[in-house]
Amino acid sequence: MDIVVLGASGFTGKYVLRELLKFRNVTGREPRKIGIAGRSKKKLAAALTWAAAAASSSSSSSAVAGGGNDPDNASPPSVVIYEADVNDMASLRAVCRKTRVLVSCVGPYRKYGQPVVEACVEAGVDYLDITGEPEFMERMEVLYHEKAKQSGAIFLSFVRRRRASSSLKLAALVVFSWLNGAMASSNAKSGLGSDIVSEVWKRKVSLLYEESP
Repeated sequence: MDIVVLGASGFTGKYVLRELLKFRNVTGREPRKIGIAGRSKKKLAAALTWAAAAASSSSSSSAVAGGGNDPDNASPPSVVIYEADVNDMASLRAVCRKTRVLVSCVGPYRKYGQPVVEACVEAGVDYLDITGEPEFMERMEVLYHEKAKQSGAIFLSFVRRRRASSSLKLAALVVFSWLNGAMASSNAKSGLGSDIVSEVWKRKVSLLYEESP
């Protein structure tokens, strides 16, 4: 997968998935391969059905998926469902082996977030979440910064705005900025240095925080 949304059946996860379905097609590129993960495949399938219908109703069919999204289809093309539980490290590691980037929508992060970060760092997979919990963010930096530099993983928290609706869209847009090269993860892994890339990425993200039409 290009991206997996963990916790896609939750309130926030469903809206992030909806935005991803809107933007998974980029002109001149192969459609992005999206996966979703959580404890219940049944709930994930229901969330996927809702997100596909919601994305279709707010976008033209060509913008959503090249005409390929059927709101009545519980498994739109390119969306794969995985079972994973934050209390089961083996399941998290299995998901991380199948994706380039993971978006965690499972909170509160101080309680459920660390295993997800750990699995991503171990696998060298880039990680995003929308938490605003300072304790969690600072603790993850202390525990995993050096390990992330070694594995080539980049983890970024607080990908959000104050308004909930904007934060959900921003999460999806930041992910696809990453997938289109803004994050330059490959450069980090080839020797540019994750510290430099992280600083550049922080500046890019800071632009997204600015209010705009």
